[in-house]
Amino acid sequence: MDSFKKLKKIKNVNSVCLIAHIDPDADALSSMVIMQDFLIEKFKISCVDIFAEGNIPDNCLEIIEDKTINPQPKQNYDAAIIMDCPNLDRVGRYASLYQNAAVKINIDHHATNIFKDCISYFDVVSSSCEIVYELLSYYGYKFSAVQLGKIYAALLTDTDGFSVGAINSNTYKIASACADVVKVEDVYTNFLKHNTLLNQQLYAKAISNTKEYKEGFLITYIKKEQLDELKAKEEDEFGIANQLNSIYTSKLICFISPKGNNWYVSFRAKKGYDVSLIAKKFGGGGHQGAAAFVSSKSLDVIVKDVEKAFKQQLKNVTVVEEKLF
Repeated sequence: MDSFKKLKKIKNVNSVCLIAHIDPDADALSSMVIMQDFLIEKFKISCVDIFAEGNIPDNCLEIIEDKTINPQPKQNYDAAIIMDCPNLDRVGRYASLYQNAAVKINIDHHATNIFKDCISYFDVVSSSCEIVYELLSYYGYKFSAVQLGKIYAALLTDTDGFSVGAINSNTYKIASACADVVKVEDVYTNFLKHNTLLNQQLYAKAISNTKEYKEGFLITYIKKEQLDELKAKEEDEFGIANQLNSIYTSKLICFISPKGNNWYVSFRAKKGYDVSLIAKKFGGGGHQGAAAFVSSKSLDVIVKDVEKAFKQQLKNVTVVEEKLF
């Protein structure tokens, strides 16, 4: 891609900051640590700092290895790269680092991306790591086995086991290149079978709160007092939305959980439906099969809003059932 050439604008700068969305996942973290390695090794940039507000899941700690996350920031960076994030609001407190940088770059795969007036590497694909792989390959970068493992983890998790999202032949091509050197089974177990008893107890709470609608969707939630009852933290709810999406009778899924003093509203969708459009309506983002937003409204109001939005999409979208083979 001709646009890949534009990355050379930062080849001779002294400092770069890499910034991901709040509560970074495997895709965001892998994208940043691999980009950091590339900028230091290939472009010889002396200072490349990584920032991401919020919690890092336990099963993602090996991705960051000995990397320093959220160091004391410089007053100004020559360049800033926002990764795996569709808008500046999702960056949180590190947004000013991007705003104050002389060169601004965005690398992202979310359909709800709204970044403008920057060097953009945006494509609706499986993950941001898919874009990073193509971008760095353009510069002849040789990925290590460890880096390919992180890319595979990003592809795997952002597609929920290659089952949702913008997956195409190129996704599998990259996954195949990774699989030659990656412990595929171990990576799958670490990221998609990483459940604790506590996590399953929370899932049971969510199931008990679930309402399934005749139109073909379900909405559920966990309240703060239910977390407290199990002595659980907000991050212990990780993966519940994906588990709910395995209920095949519901085309659209909504899982609402506490987020500080607000609510975190997660969506999942079966093939043919697009929850990113719904999340965007409420100030959030994501991609076709998985999206989310944060709300300060009451739980009852959020449920009513989601009911209306889900019914509207199911009314307007017709998905033709096809034979499996």
